[in-house]
Amino acid sequence: MIELFVSPIVVPDGLMMYLPLYKHFLQIQRANLGNVVLLLNSLGINDLVHFDFMNPPPAKNLSIALEHLYALGALNRNGELTEVGDNVCVHDTDN
Repeated sequence: MIELFVSPIVVPDGLMMYLPLYKHFLQIQRANLGNVVLLLNSLGINDLVHFDFMNPPPAKNLSIALEHLYALGALNRNGELTEVGDNVCVHDTDN
């Protein structure tokens, strides 16, 4: 299902137009970041708070992903991949 977020505007002729709000609803800001965190960790990028994302996700979403992966045993208390996390990286867990 595709969601389209629009904003109504009135043009000078008095017509109502609807413009898509692309910049406010980027996919990475709504997605489950578990796979992103696992992939970046597998590449040796452990400092995700300071990682230079093109469109950074909200810190809350990143924190939730880290907490879930820690609870599953995929990350240790230092945020590094465990053996379980290595195995999970091999499989696509989004589908």
